[in-house]
Amino acid sequence: MGGFENERVRTGKAMDTLQFLSQASEARRLYETRQKYMHDEASMIDRAKSIEIAKAKKT
Repeated sequence: MGGFENERVRTGKAMDTLQFLSQASEARRLYETRQKYMHDEASMIDRAKSIEIAKAKKT
């Protein structure tokens, strides 16, 4: 292989690495978004239960 071919191989590997890192970053962002949604939903449910318990104690 000549110098040009070696450079093309290295460039291809670098592009593959960048694409992988980009996908990993996007997967991490999606995971964190789902986790936040689930946490927020659990907090809303807990709050609603607390309100219902407080209402039941008043009656």
